[in-house]
Amino acid sequence: MNRSDEIAQLDSCIGTDGSGTVLIAGTAGAGKTALAVHWSHRVKERYPAGQLYANLRGYDPQEPVTVERVIDGFLRALGVPPAAAPAAIEDRTALYRSILAGGGFLVVLDNVSSARQERPLLPGAGCAVVVTTRGRLSGLVARDGARRVEVGTLSAPQSVALLRTITDSARGKDAPAELAHLARLCALLPLALRIAAERAAVRPHMPLADLINELQDGTGPWESLVVDEDEQDTIDAVFAWSYRGLPDDAARLFRVLGLMPGTDFSVPAAAAAADLPVRAAARLLDALAGAHLLEQSGAERFEFHDLLRAYAAELGRRHDAEEIRVAALRRVLDWYLRTAHHAASFIDTQFRTPEWPVLDDAPPLAFADRAAAVEWLEQEKSNLVAAVKRAEAADLPEPAWRLAATLGRIYASRPHIEDWIDTGRVGLSSARERAPAAAVADLLDNLGMALVQAGKGEDALAHHEEALAIRTAEHDLFGQGASHNALGLVRLRAHQMADARTHFEEALTRFRELGDERWEGIALANLADALLETGELAAAESAAHTALCLQRATGNRLGEFSTLITLGRTAQEGGRGEEAREHTIHALRVAEELENSVRIAYASLELGRLHAAEGGVDAALEAFFLAAAMHRDLGEVDREAESLLGAAEVQRSAGRIGEAVELCREAVSSCRRHGARRRLAFALARLGRLLAGSGELSEAGAVLREAHALLDTLGDPEAQRERERVALAIQGIAGR
Repeated sequence: MNRSDEIAQLDSCIGTDGSGTVLIAGTAGAGKTALAVHWSHRVKERYPAGQLYANLRGYDPQEPVTVERVIDGFLRALGVPPAAAPAAIEDRTALYRSILAGGGFLVVLDNVSSARQERPLLPGAGCAVVVTTRGRLSGLVARDGARRVEVGTLSAPQSVALLRTITDSARGKDAPAELAHLARLCALLPLALRIAAERAAVRPHMPLADLINELQDGTGPWESLVVDEDEQDTIDAVFAWSYRGLPDDAARLFRVLGLMPGTDFSVPAAAAAADLPVRAAARLLDALAGAHLLEQSGAERFEFHDLLRAYAAELGRRHDAEEIRVAALRRVLDWYLRTAHHAASFIDTQFRTPEWPVLDDAPPLAFADRAAAVEWLEQEKSNLVAAVKRAEAADLPEPAWRLAATLGRIYASRPHIEDWIDTGRVGLSSARERAPAAAVADLLDNLGMALVQAGKGEDALAHHEEALAIRTAEHDLFGQGASHNALGLVRLRAHQMADARTHFEEALTRFRELGDERWEGIALANLADALLETGELAAAESAAHTALCLQRATGNRLGEFSTLITLGRTAQEGGRGEEAREHTIHALRVAEELENSVRIAYASLELGRLHAAEGGVDAALEAFFLAAAMHRDLGEVDREAESLLGAAEVQRSAGRIGEAVELCREAVSSCRRHGARRRLAFALARLGRLLAGSGELSEAGAVLREAHALLDTLGDPEAQRERERVALAIQGIAGR
């Protein structure tokens, strides 16, 4: 396909430094993607840093790909491990742009339907961006300086040449007039031309005139196809012509694939949906790809052109009974559910493992080890979220809530906060309709944990309290213990120690009554934390040692980590610095063995505190900065601020007041941005005192008054003590 004029225009749109934004606009099937990919390959030497490609599916009949998904994919391509990617989308976007800030990248954003889709993905200076769209995207031109390259249909000679390229080796030389006639029937659109040519190539002994008559006889309107009005019937006719040439089993699979959740799919997922052996599905998928009805996107993975996805879905609605389509969708949802459940079994979390009904069909994938399970979860991440939403939209509440519950177990160890909350809300809504009360309580617990991770403690509290009420009514002793433990953790984070201690003691009572030593160790370790916070060192240390024995006996490595941290803190409070360091370093090793970024970040924060107490300025700063970066990436706002404030105190003690002030400002900014009121109050108090000490009395007064007002709304003893210190600082400023 010769697009020499358009290629020359693309060349002229990019500056001598390799930067610029180009908009390739044209109708569906005109070959915009092929042009963008061809041109990007042609100029790859100009972009030594690399090229990034994403299909945003802005015109897909299903949901377009979100900016979050694209950023996640780009960060992986740029070498950022999924566990190290920031939880908050604004932080992930900032990381993406900072990596590209050095220039030398080419970014291709395919099938963009709106500026809202592409604008957050635009890198800074020194990079080139190619955007393909069916629309005008005038804002990209006016606001961002993009230059537009229009891609129309091919010329008649170009269309005939494309047909010959595909058909000559199979059919020999067809008459030029007949090829020209076929090209006109395809509206000179590359997508239609390729499909028609492939259809002709697989029937080499049938005269082209007969094939043309067959194509014309099959023409009929298809209202769901979104292309230019004057090309609609033509595209429909070409798709229908190609579809009618499929064997029955391939045609059935094509229709089933219109039901797939997400943007692409694996061979085993397609096999589950169609109730086929994997080998048979692979053979049929290859046949569909050979007919240009599918595109192979990777090893054993396929995707649709969005027009063909819509066509497959429409054919399914036309030709397959509703119960057949629902059964196919159930099969693929069950396959995702069982496979995700199996993958979750490789990840150590504190969730109660659900007992799923045996599914005779749609058997899950088998994973050799944890690494294989994690790789599958990352690869299917967007499809799993889409599966939950598709189940809800199709009025299939059971797959929706079961899959959401399974994903919650995974997210607890590998945080993707937005996905966790989104799927948690859908799952809970679906469970409220028809699920057993116990399932509703589990999903309340799941969503509550996600909200705690996101710093939404009050919302989390309400979810855990409702879960406890349900479990109490259901006489579920284990569930009551889990709810009390979760409520204790919420209260612990809010520094409401009396309530936290009461909940942990209630949890401990229930787990001991059940004889559940694993969860007895979890609750006892959390109680040790509460005792430590109220200064009861001996009791805290005793509880922690008992918890550690239980955790090691039950193989609870996550619990062992937390208890080692507590023992490190009790030793530090007791003046045993060397013992504290040993416990904390041991905890860090456990977290690293588990590849658990949440725990690694927390251990780094504790190491920073230990180094600071020993006067090790450089070691403390290194640990605090690592902890701040990791907690920021994980969406742990409170602990990010704790890390920054710890580093600020080290800088202050070293006489570097300016650096300390900037770190406090960073902590304040993060807390404001995420609505972390309690930590904001303490950060403002620290900043105000630093400003007062450096003579910035006017700003210090304003900052301290804001801190005082916030602290006044907090009822815990620590906040009240801080409030009194802030009041004294305000009085000191007034007396100057």
